[in-house]
Amino acid sequence: DGLADNELGQCMKAVPKEVASFEELGSYQAKFTFPKCQPNPDHLFEPAACKNNRKKASFSCTGSEFLTLAPIVHRYFTEVVAKRSAEYKNHALSIALCCMVVMMLQSQVLLEVSADELANAISAHLALYLLVYGPEETRPKHHYVLHLLDMLRRFGFLFSTFVHERKH
Repeated sequence: DGLADNELGQCMKAVPKEVASFEELGSYQAKFTFPKCQPNPDHLFEPAACKNNRKKASFSCTGSEFLTLAPIVHRYFTEVVAKRSAEYKNHALSIALCCMVVMMLQSQVLLEVSADELANAISAHLALYLLVYGPEETRPKHHYVLHLLDMLRRFGFLFSTFVHERKH
């Protein structure tokens, strides 16, 4: 129930299947080889799951599964979908920016990501999200993500809770 998986579902429901679909994304991600320690996401793209996700405008997965998929989803929307349709380019770029923020948050544990870099990425995503989906589609988590910047500035790092969350 995060921002990224919900936006992926919103995007897939908003764009025609000829532009982007869960089925095509599933075929696209199947071309990648995942490390044994990462969850295999093939089950997320079974026909029943694709139909259900498109219908409810969401993407059902765990946090660990989305972290595994984020770079692939980013690449799919920037290299395939954004180039395929000018009409739905902003949809594609919005979810791509969302994935970029997720990847930055994930990598800041090992690499230094400045608060300004993160602020620029979050601001760009929120601005494009508002343009594409409108203010009525925002959720409290869109506001909460803004607090990450102050925490990063104040403490110099952000806690990664995914390891702990995965164990519950």
